[in-house]
Amino acid sequence: MSRKLFGTAVLLLIVSVLLAACAAAPVAAPAEPAAAETAAPAEAAAAASDDPCAAAKAELYAMLPKVPLVGVRDDAALTSRAGIEKAWPKTPADPATLNIGWSEIAMANPWFVAVKDSAIATAEEKGYTINFLVAEGDPAKQSQQIDDLITQGVDVLVVDPVDTTAVILDIQRAVDAGIPVVAVGAAPSGEAPILTTISDNAYQVGYGAGEYAGGTFAADEPINIGAIPGKLGNTTAESRTGGMVGGIVAARQKALDKFICKEDAILVGYNLWEEAKNSGSATNADLNVSIVAMGEGGWSEEGGLAAAEPMLTAHGDKLNLMIADNEFMTFGILKAVESSGLTDQIKVGAPSDGFNDALKMIADGKLLVSGSWNGDQQGAHAIEFVEAIFFEGKDPSNLPLGSFFPPLTFTKENAAEYINPGSQRKLLRGA
Repeated sequence: MSRKLFGTAVLLLIVSVLLAACAAAPVAAPAEPAAAETAAPAEAAAAASDDPCAAAKAELYAMLPKVPLVGVRDDAALTSRAGIEKAWPKTPADPATLNIGWSEIAMANPWFVAVKDSAIATAEEKGYTINFLVAEGDPAKQSQQIDDLITQGVDVLVVDPVDTTAVILDIQRAVDAGIPVVAVGAAPSGEAPILTTISDNAYQVGYGAGEYAGGTFAADEPINIGAIPGKLGNTTAESRTGGMVGGIVAARQKALDKFICKEDAILVGYNLWEEAKNSGSATNADLNVSIVAMGEGGWSEEGGLAAAEPMLTAHGDKLNLMIADNEFMTFGILKAVESSGLTDQIKVGAPSDGFNDALKMIADGKLLVSGSWNGDQQGAHAIEFVEAIFFEGKDPSNLPLGSFFPPLTFTKENAAEYINPGSQRKLLRGA
């Protein structure tokens, strides 16, 4: 696919996903929040009394935002962000001199390389200047990079947060200097003064992969999970892996005829995840689902291997499912499982990325499941979004904190359809 055609496709996605008014699908990003159109209190109370999921919805949505729940939101209660000072509107720069500053988390694996390459190529194609910096996983280094880009006077800042809380002060300094900020990958915590976060939906892509994984176990079979997020405390890592737990819970609830609604499954999965994070393990006896152990894999094959080996030594007799939040870590996990002689006992899956090697392994039955998380799309889409707001009249003043791509789950039944023999990965443009 030529980059010009890809740019056109991405621009259409920007219009349909980021600027669609009051979209009903949970992955859409409505430009006009629906809060003003909700039912009157008496009508809402009456409706809630007839809703078996009302209590779960109320509890779940009241606790947001939470680190492991990025991508979960109550679209019916979105509030306006128009009143947040975001350094917008900004006088459009001359296209010939538009200067984009970008601070990326790391280059820890080929996904990040794809983000960098596609962002730089798309910017250069359009004649924009881009200063693409890499923070190497260090919040202090990212903070300094943002200060440097502010000093350089960039027109817009793109940031993939190393630390979603610490970065808020950095973003505020940019906005105070008159520089609008677009986040990618992980949304900053709270009401950061960004225009929006352009990303795949971390929780929902995990939920879809988890629901498939959970459905591969018999209803009377225990599901004993070894969970390896890239880094605990990182919203993307916890939401993707925790989302898998929520999907596994949903699948088991359905198998036992205990499913009430998605919000209830998410809440049960969240509680299981938090208990395991705090205590090292957790069990939901009612569903016979356990998180037996947790570790951090650093988003790399080597990290997945290093985290899996002690987990298998301590709990290999119990584990029958190991999950990580990207495919690179699962490659390391698979090596550890094979070395332990447990290939026939332990299934391994992830909620992202969709690389050809992983898709082939899924099609061959070696890897259980994965999901869409596209580095090429991420980098190019951010540049297309910048072009749209500066030069094509798109208004970003009241977008949600997160604007998401539609999630897609890769399974043995469909993985072969997405293998692209002509490139490293197939460019996904939504379901």
